Amino acid sequence: MKRLECEFEAEVLAAALHGCWPEVAGEALRSHVSGGAICADVAAIADPINQSRQELRMSAALPNPGIVWWRAHLRARREAAVAAGRPITGVQVLAAACALAVLVGYFQNATTWFRATSGKWITALMTDHLILAIAALVLILLLPAAVLLTVGRD
Repeated sequence: MKRLECEFEAEVLAAALHGCWPEVAGEALRSHVSGGAICADVAAIADPINQSRQELRMSAALPNPGIVWWRAHLRARREAAVAAGRPITGVQVLAAACALAVLVGYFQNATTWFRATSGKWITALMTDHLILAIAALVLILLLPAAVLLTVGRD
């Protein structure tokens, strides 16, 4: 079975990546590389990788600091606007719930008037649709609360 690692592999790789292979490496390490297949491969591949890394480092362009600062301020403003909007959304949900409560109170008074002035068929109709009205009320109250909780987690 062929060995996949060598105890000197890290030393050869470090010397090659620092750009001092084979000049600074000791005679024992150079003789080991010439005799071992694993370390010879590491030394052969590390030099082109190091050259490529140096070329990329020289050609890399840093962004303008003014643009970086400007983008950071834009991001901070956007995050502040989102944070400021969360309480407003909560107040809107509360206002919708209050408006719905007023509507239910009005509907209850109107229902009393309808029951007093109309026959049994309107009373039966209101009783049959009471479950639907309650379901709509629950949906109207829970849906904005669910949206508020979902948006609040971001």
